Formats: sequence, C-alpha cells, structure tokens
Amino acid sequence: MPGLGKIEEFDPASTHINRYLERLEQYFIANGVPADSSERFKRKAILIFVIGSKAFDVLSDLCSPEAPSEKTYGDLATILKGHFDPKKLLIAERYRFHNCIQREEESASTFVANLKRLASTCNFDLQLRLRPILRLPHQQPLAELGSLGSRLHCAAKQIAHQRCYGSQTPVEMAFLSSTDR
Repeated sequence: MPGLGKIEEFDPASTHINRYLERLEQYFIANGVPADSSERFKRKAILIFVIGSKAFDVLSDLCSPEAPSEKTYGDLATILKGHFDPKKLLIAERYRFHNCIQREEESASTFVANLKRLASTCNFDLQLRLRPILRLPHQQPLAELGSLGSRLHCAAKQIAHQRCYGSQTPVEMAFLSSTDR
C-alpha cells in the first residue's frame, strides 16, 4: 500500500520529539494506520522503522534489557519523550524568556512567535502579554519612555502580583482591555 507523505528520520539536533511524534500521528491518520492492539503492532513497527539508526540505538539502550519491539507504541513514545524532552527547570526557562530581545533584523511577528515558544515552558500567560511592553525591542529601557514607561511598569507589577495572589482588579481589567485594542 503506497503511503501519503514521508516521515524523515528523527534528528534530536533539529527536531523536537513531541513535534516528530505529532507528525507521525498525522501520518498514521492520513494513511489509515489503525491503533495498535493485542494482535496488530503496525504503529510500533512504523515508528521503529522510520526513526533512524541513531535514534533506534538510543531507544534500544533505553529499553534494555528488553528490545523496543517488545514494547507498545505508547511505551516507546513515552520513553523517547522522557529522554529527548526531559523536564525543564522553570527558573532557567523564565530566565531565557526574560532575557530574550528582538534582534535588529528580526521581524515583530518572528519575535512574538519566539516569545510564545519560550513562554510555553514557563507556566505563565500574562508575562507573554506584558513582555513586549516591559522590554521593548533592542532593550530600550522603560525609563526612556518617561512617565508612560513608569505607569506601564507599575501597572504590570500590579497585574503580576494579582495573578499570583488573587483575582483581577479593576486596574488589571482596564490595562488588559487597553492592550487588546
């Protein structure tokens, strides 16, 4: 049966394991590959086949003393995620987020996409809204904005405090509604 699309070998240097497995799931859907059961193991076989020799060697070492073919597809995916996507340190991820600046040649949409990627591992959504305001491109400090900068900074601190310790205040609702326009 000829398949739709092509899944390349997994390369941890250029591809995130979660995205690779998500693409593989879409490949299964597009090609009508049924979920593995006690009699069928087609998804597991495809994963072992397409992942590539280097990743297969790592997977074999992680599954040892059993062979990867003795595990289920779900088990193999969990093992791969555990190895290639270990739990990140929250403080380190937030440090990366707060120190991200827009490069001169970088477009605003690329910068925002990069911020969203960095924020996805930080466990906060509010910071993503405030980040472009709190630290302008090319590290222009808020002090250069004069009284507007200090008002924005105070409002941002209040909002962050309320998000950590309580519900929305009228100041937060007004600030968020003004940034959504």
